[in-house]
Amino acid sequence: MSAPEHRSDLNARIDARRWADRGSILKTSVHFDRMQRLATVVDASSQPCQVEIQFSLDPHQQIRARLHVQGILRLSCQRCLELMDWAVDETIDFRVMQDEAQVRDDEDYLLMDEEGCLMLADVVEDELLLSVPMIPRHEHCTLAGLVAKPDDPGQFRDHASERVRPFAGLGALLSENLSEKKDT
Repeated sequence: MSAPEHRSDLNARIDARRWADRGSILKTSVHFDRMQRLATVVDASSQPCQVEIQFSLDPHQQIRARLHVQGILRLSCQRCLELMDWAVDETIDFRVMQDEAQVRDDEDYLLMDEEGCLMLADVVEDELLLSVPMIPRHEHCTLAGLVAKPDDPGQFRDHASERVRPFAGLGALLSENLSEKKDT
């Protein structure tokens, strides 16, 4: 017997125990414009990610949830500020519980509210935020101020070292001036 599948809105509260008892699977798409924290990181041109959450009961009748998120996020490269694609393909197993006292250090968990419900949109948004690099950048992006040499595009030279620094010799002039005053 296969598990019942449901397509649903992630913003709905679900009864985790009922879904686990039935072995339900939720399949849906995540639209980033509906997630406030993620919308500040992901470009509006991003296509929705696919989400699958499977609920089950373990042998001890504890609720388990397996979250799988897959898609391409459009992020701004922090070196060149151009858009870049960031692939997400994450699977996380959670233990779903009512009380934080049941938490063990070696597992990921979700806490249900007082009524035994979960807000899946918050869970998915948290996991997507965790999958985004702190400083997104293209793999082969050049740093600002570094330019490839025309004869060898693999080598870079630093234009900052060629800059005119009008005050670079000021320290030497001041020390010379002070030593002349001592001599007189």
